[in-house]
Amino acid sequence: MKPLENTTKGLIIAIAFAITLAVLWLGQDLIYKWQVKEPLQKDFFEVKEVQKIKVVPGVNEGVLVLLELKRVKNLQNILELVERRVAERHQKTVMGFRIQSNPNALLEEARYQLSFYWEEALARGRFIQLKKVLAEFEAVQAKIYLGEKYLYLQLEDQKHFLYQAIPRKDYQRGQNSVGEVGAKE
Repeated sequence: MKPLENTTKGLIIAIAFAITLAVLWLGQDLIYKWQVKEPLQKDFFEVKEVQKIKVVPGVNEGVLVLLELKRVKNLQNILELVERRVAERHQKTVMGFRIQSNPNALLEEARYQLSFYWEEALARGRFIQLKKVLAEFEAVQAKIYLGEKYLYLQLEDQKHFLYQAIPRKDYQRGQNSVGEVGAKE
């Protein structure tokens, strides 16, 4: 009878351990949902330009922000607001943004043509030349805002738009990036 009692006690201990782990895991998930996820969604409910937001783990203990936006007047203002609120809620650095856009072929070509100029501007600090090129763009409405951590590319053509946060090189040295993301300070 002793071996049967030991087996029963071992089984009871294993079941209790499994139940405890499940309760702790579910509790952690519920706390995250109530204290971080839902308040973050409520924070952006009042920002009419933000349709959807999702925060996913990034590199180096940071987070990546996935966004679906409506057309915006000033991309820099919206993304800096998003960055502040996400950093406050998650207590982690925003490593970058991936923005779902509504581009057409004209906007994709404009982004391609501008990419050479913004890369040169980032590498050599020649932002005046980039500004001149933007002023000459007539096919689409093109704006680039210069932020501390990003260049904010805003291209629009009738119903279509293409938004991108391009990391500034001085903020991404030594960082691993994920897709179209920025970098940690």
